[in-house]
Amino acid sequence: MEHPVSSRIPDFLRLSPPGRVTVRRIGDMVDFFRDREEARRRSDEVVYRVFAPAASLHLNYALTVIEPGDVSGELFMTKGHYHVEPEPEVYVALRGRGLILMQRSGMVSWRRMEPGTVVYVPPGWAHRTVNVGDEPFSFLAVFSPRAGHDYDRVLREGGFAKLVLRRGEGYEIVDNPDYRGPLEEADIVMATGVFDILHPGHLAYLEAARRLGKRLYVVVARDKTAEKLKHRPILDEETRLRMVSALRVVDRAVLGSEGDMFATVEEIGPDVIALGYDQPFEEGRIEEELRRRGIRARVVRLPRLEERWSTREIVRTIARRLEELYGGNP
Repeated sequence: MEHPVSSRIPDFLRLSPPGRVTVRRIGDMVDFFRDREEARRRSDEVVYRVFAPAASLHLNYALTVIEPGDVSGELFMTKGHYHVEPEPEVYVALRGRGLILMQRSGMVSWRRMEPGTVVYVPPGWAHRTVNVGDEPFSFLAVFSPRAGHDYDRVLREGGFAKLVLRRGEGYEIVDNPDYRGPLEEADIVMATGVFDILHPGHLAYLEAARRLGKRLYVVVARDKTAEKLKHRPILDEETRLRMVSALRVVDRAVLGSEGDMFATVEEIGPDVIALGYDQPFEEGRIEEELRRRGIRARVVRLPRLEERWSTREIVRTIARRLEELYGGNP
């Protein structure tokens, strides 16, 4: 098993961050700080910003700036996350003073981060960065576009095993009394889709979902549902169901409900619902309805995968080839 390591780089590194900016306020992190009442009271305060270009198929990077401050002594930090896919990440400290917490399967590690420090986070390690200084702490993160971010797992484990608290002009690292330990591997993972004309993109999605648990159950959209959400399928629902059922990665495939989509969720009882990166579902609304119905399942949005095929692209390619071969008159 790989363990975290750190080193230093020269002082001449510079970054001009293009792209979008994500702002995290205390109100966005109420469940991540221990004093939730204080967090709600100060909900508008900015904790950190993330500057990132558009996602790449090959390598992603982002610049994060954490403001100095604390919530009832707990220093400002990022949410912290596991990767959905077992991918590593590299952090480079640029300015200020920080700390990175890492944990995996009961093991805990941390590294101080000052300008020039490089930290390697191996696959499978949850990680969180903390500003331990009195000025903004900035760092560069480099990671695979396959990685994805699973924040919910951190919450389900009770946060990180260690807290970083303000003590006088410094800080101290203490045990987190709310930490419940690593989660057991999920049993049933549920994936959904139309699966019209099976292609490598479908397979990559299902393989990624299968890695989240022991068994993969796939819900194939009914013809009427598919037509309402996307388009009229080329293949009928029974044919699509038979094709998906034949895949080795799938343990069970069923047709979805034509009315209440959550009826199928209640029937299957999954531990994890795996969403594709481009599926038009809002995680927040799904989680809210799951809680309302008493369904204990976490929702994971899978990252964009390397497979570039989609049903639409395949149909367009076929149409172009027919045009080239027959001039539009096959």
